[in-house]
Amino acid sequence: MSPGILSQAEIDALLSTLPVDETIAPAVEPGTTPRAVKPYDFRRPDKFSKDQLRTLQVLHENFARRASSVLAAYLRTVVQVSLVSIEQESFGEFIQHLSSPAILHVVEMAPLPGRAILETSPDVALAMLDRMLGGFGRSLGQARELTDVEVSLLESVIHHELTCLSEAWANVASLTPKVVDVTFSAQFLQVALSTDVTISILFEVKMGDCIGTLRICIPYNTLEPVTSQLNAQVWLAASRRGLPPDQAESLRRQLSRVRVPLVVHLGSAHLSVGDLLALQVGDVITLEKGTEEELDVLVGNEQRFRARPGTLGKHMAARITSVVKEGSLDNAW
Repeated sequence: MSPGILSQAEIDALLSTLPVDETIAPAVEPGTTPRAVKPYDFRRPDKFSKDQLRTLQVLHENFARRASSVLAAYLRTVVQVSLVSIEQESFGEFIQHLSSPAILHVVEMAPLPGRAILETSPDVALAMLDRMLGGFGRSLGQARELTDVEVSLLESVIHHELTCLSEAWANVASLTPKVVDVTFSAQFLQVALSTDVTISILFEVKMGDCIGTLRICIPYNTLEPVTSQLNAQVWLAASRRGLPPDQAESLRRQLSRVRVPLVVHLGSAHLSVGDLLALQVGDVITLEKGTEEELDVLVGNEQRFRARPGTLGKHMAARITSVVKEGSLDNAW
């Protein structure tokens, strides 16, 4: 055997002297801090950066606020939509999280390629349908698939939700989401491969005593054309430009349908309890205001106008004489 070369027996003898449970740590240069090791799953590569996820969170918090007000006005009851979580996961994992039965609307996100999924929990959908049909919007307590008539009725609610989604995304991309299919089983979904990365946005929906979920799933391939726009700088710069004309007009139309109470304050009088109990038909109560004085007109319990009393045909009326300027509301209730 050549000098300086160990035999196999000598190598085994040296290795046997080492402790069995000793871990050999990598060499670290003096004065440096070891870097933390982050595990990486090559089967689930990260497609969205932290900045993009934060921008998506802001967008869909905006969607939740819009959906809360729009659905409350449409269903005429208190509806609260709040963002719970936003995560990137594979399409196969999204399928595993679906409830059974599930109400799944396949949505085109034109002009973006591909399709997204809007999942509504049956409890919330049935409560909304109950409210639309004149009920109190209560949970039926038993989830089931919808009938064809119920699917058609639910389309109006989904249309309002997609409108809110389009408005929330307006500062990033001009989207025109449209429902192209409705299904109750995940096996019929052909939106992405099971290994494709998606962004899954989960919302909690409260309506009366009913609590359910709303989930939006968008594949990365669909959002890839606008990923460069998903950063805070672009979003804030676009938000400062104001609403586009079509959205401003849509907002005006929605506000024009809002009803507010309007009250003409004729005046007041001080009566004792005895005088109040002694009132009979034909008695006259003298108010502190004269017939020639202007009356206060209150909109939403705040004084906004002044008017004079009169009649219009056989009806009592009030003619607006002036507008109360901001900061001079002196007789608000």
